[in-house]
Amino acid sequence: MIVNFHHLIVRPLFEQRPFRDIRNEKEFLGLEDNIQSDITTIISETKKEMKQGEISGHQIMRTIDRVWKNLKTIRLELWG
Repeated sequence: MIVNFHHLIVRPLFEQRPFRDIRNEKEFLGLEDNIQSDITTIISETKKEMKQGEISGHQIMRTIDRVWKNLKTIRLELWG
């Protein structure tokens, strides 16, 4: 899961020109807050659909598709 998070979230963020040169802590913390908010939203929405058991990658992807327009990092226009 950490490898997927790194390749699908962190790398695209830091490969974008505005984020290559983050110079102050405030900018970084704002980005960190948005990522944390999105993760919390995705997990909580996925749990709402589940009755019990572990969360699968497939369930996470279905939830992301459903809540896509509500994610804060979408405003950064990294994924289209």
